[in-house]
Amino acid sequence: MLHQQVFKLALLSNALLLSIGILQNPSLVQATPSYKASNSGVPTQSARLNDTLIIPGLRFGPITRTTTYQDLVKMFGASRLSDHDVFGAEGLSRLPGTKVNLGETRSFLVAWTNNSRTEVAEVRTTGSAWKTQQGIGVGTTLTELQRILGEFEIPGFGWDYGDVVRPKQGRKFKYNIPILYLSIDLKAAKRYPSDYRAVQGETTILSSDAHLKHLGIKVGEVRVYFDQPGMTSAE
Repeated sequence: MLHQQVFKLALLSNALLLSIGILQNPSLVQATPSYKASNSGVPTQSARLNDTLIIPGLRFGPITRTTTYQDLVKMFGASRLSDHDVFGAEGLSRLPGTKVNLGETRSFLVAWTNNSRTEVAEVRTTGSAWKTQQGIGVGTTLTELQRILGEFEIPGFGWDYGDVVRPKQGRKFKYNIPILYLSIDLKAAKRYPSDYRAVQGETTILSSDAHLKHLGIKVGEVRVYFDQPGMTSAE
């Protein structure tokens, strides 16, 4: 329980740093393209799929905090939407959700703050089309992440508060990033079982740890929060 409380406090602390970073770095907001909107103010169909840019804490493609379920219908069509509950760590929280079915590389899941589905809490995706300005997204390798972010920490694999990319204690990333969940290649885990066991559980691992080298680690899921911004701050 103590580990969980410490990790939650770390997330909230880094979220505050990101909010400050955005204010100090207006270019993060200026990167948002000017959409050609319909009369309702919703991006047109030609804009909706061409935009796969993630700006942590601000938007996921055309999705922002104020996007509603009816906006999703207008942007993507009702036939591409389906209801899915979204669960938090250990199943302690549950939010109403909507899956937007756009194929393997573009599908995503929206979690709503309310049952009327009029405000977005977060967006999750396992699709590789969605990227940050630095090119970070699902499929980005551990080596690529270290090149972009420098050395970072991982709070162990295989538990509800693990698998996440976070800054080293007392440091911050140069770039704002969304919440990144890492995955281990199952074939590599079977081939290197001792390395696999060494990185499991409630522990803190550096991204340069030798046990990670052969495990085929990549970003497996990206989450963009709108009720608390991403985990990092800009310099």
